[in-house]
Amino acid sequence: MKAAFLWSFIGQYFVVTMRTIAVIVIARLLTPNEIGLFAIAASILALGQAFRNMGIAQYLVREEDLTREKIEAALFISWIGCLLLSAFLYFGSSLLAQFYESLALTELIVVLSFTVLIIPFGVVAESNIVREMRFKRLAAIEAGSAVANVIIAVVLALNGFGAISLAYAAMASQIASVIGLRLCSTNNSTYFPNTKGLKLVTPSILRIGGANIITLIGQQGQPLFIGKVLGPQAVAYFDKGFAVIQLLNEVLFSAIQKVLLPLFSEQAKTGEAYKASYLKITSICLAIAWPFLAYLQLFSELIITTLYGDQWLAAVPLIPYLCLGAAIFNITRYHNELLISCGFEKQVLTTNIIVVCISLLSVAVFSHLGLEAIVASLLLASFTRLFYASFNIFKLIGIEYRDFIKVLLQNIVVLGVTILPALLIIKLTTFTAFYALGLSAILSLVCWVSITELIKHPIHISQLAMFKK
Repeated sequence: MKAAFLWSFIGQYFVVTMRTIAVIVIARLLTPNEIGLFAIAASILALGQAFRNMGIAQYLVREEDLTREKIEAALFISWIGCLLLSAFLYFGSSLLAQFYESLALTELIVVLSFTVLIIPFGVVAESNIVREMRFKRLAAIEAGSAVANVIIAVVLALNGFGAISLAYAAMASQIASVIGLRLCSTNNSTYFPNTKGLKLVTPSILRIGGANIITLIGQQGQPLFIGKVLGPQAVAYFDKGFAVIQLLNEVLFSAIQKVLLPLFSEQAKTGEAYKASYLKITSICLAIAWPFLAYLQLFSELIITTLYGDQWLAAVPLIPYLCLGAAIFNITRYHNELLISCGFEKQVLTTNIIVVCISLLSVAVFSHLGLEAIVASLLLASFTRLFYASFNIFKLIGIEYRDFIKVLLQNIVVLGVTILPALLIIKLTTFTAFYALGLSAILSLVCWVSITELIKHPIHISQLAMFKK
């Protein structure tokens, strides 16, 4: 287990490094309008891919009795969804471009429609690698995919291709990923789409996939709605503000998330203490996420201008609301993985439907007040998800609410002690933002290490026994 987390982290760190380089360069080569157009096209593709995938990869990882018949039935669903999506994007590209009143979207969507056709070639191989927890191989594949993405995006942008450079980069990344998956898969069997096992796999795939679709509708529906009401530039500012929040997710939490579904599934099958594992992982994530988000809010202007340049200052007012929403979300971040591993896909689907409905309704109601009002209104959805996810964890999984509250209180203490130096330096000194950030970060790190040791927090090195398997 320790090796699985280690290689997942290594792969994720490399990917994040490459993406950060690309984002910093691209943000200076393309205009907010061009980046906003690609964000709209990418949101359309992401929504479509949810329908194409339908939770197939998660099903193949979780299923205990995985026969050839089930694999080929799942592959059939993947191919049908993929072909339908590609056709929809290709033939509907002009209509979508007209809807957003930008002909430049047509070419973007056409390129992305062909990218969809590449994905099914790697779905079985990827699921097999994750199921066997061979994250060293997965890290190498993701690294190759990230390199391809960055090289194509930067080279084309430097040569004046504009927003279409990001679409071609996405295609190159997908091709590199599929090639890597096919070469690194430990199962060399050839699978062909087949309808024989559809009755066996369809119910679970639909429930898991439905939950994924609903979640993505909430995530990608926001920029799509903003793009229609406020225009591509507003989407770009929202995207850049959200991207800063996502830094921690990409650096740390995505790496953890890759391991959790196979981990919880295995623990649930063998009767191991997956409840204790969930609480420990949640506590570790909060100990990192909450101080990070607090610092991000305090030094948001410096961070935005350093990463993306002065042309993105309009994203700064969005950061406080996005940070608070992320802090709430992280309390039950791995709720879906836990419930799916224990067979509660229906409850995940129900929770996601409620949260997404509230999210999109908030965006619609507050859209006339501007971008900042829209982002602030999304906090209602964050609180709603916290309520329903906590209820599921207590009722279905059987985690005691006292243990859950203990985790929250422990991390509130960690947050308070860690962020205190930054608050004092900002309040009592006249340092520039750069020097204030540097000095307070050093002092906060010392406080963070001290308090986690003092209260015997699970993140402290002496407490990480769960990763030593």
